[in-house]
Amino acid sequence: MGGSQSSLTEEELLCYQNNPFADRLCALFSSKKDGKLSFEDFLDMASVLSDSAPIKVKADYSFVLYDEDEDGMLSRQDIAAVVSRLTGRNQLAPEQMTFLLDKVMAETDLDEDSLLSRAEYEHVVRKVPDFCK
Repeated sequence: MGGSQSSLTEEELLCYQNNPFADRLCALFSSKKDGKLSFEDFLDMASVLSDSAPIKVKADYSFVLYDEDEDGMLSRQDIAAVVSRLTGRNQLAPEQMTFLLDKVMAETDLDEDSLLSRAEYEHVVRKVPDFCK
């Protein structure tokens, strides 16, 4: 949400419509777990996604958002799914995806178990200044 504003602009609202994670966001924030957001659910989501949300909160929610198989860890498959959502119609070639996943894991998988734990993920996102925006 726009900096220190306490309201949501039309542009900010429209970005949710085109968000590649819209289905996952609805599932994550739906209090009834039916994939539908009540107004209160939407406010909860907007709060977590706002610039003023603490990095720990953003890291926790984004970890769950990216954990597509819901096993409590981020695997190569989870990360590949995130990349595929972000690239949309401009998908990476298989060798490009493999190269990217190898690099991501080499730099983030601190215990070298081929999975990212919440702690490893949070460690990485704390180093990314734009993560809180």
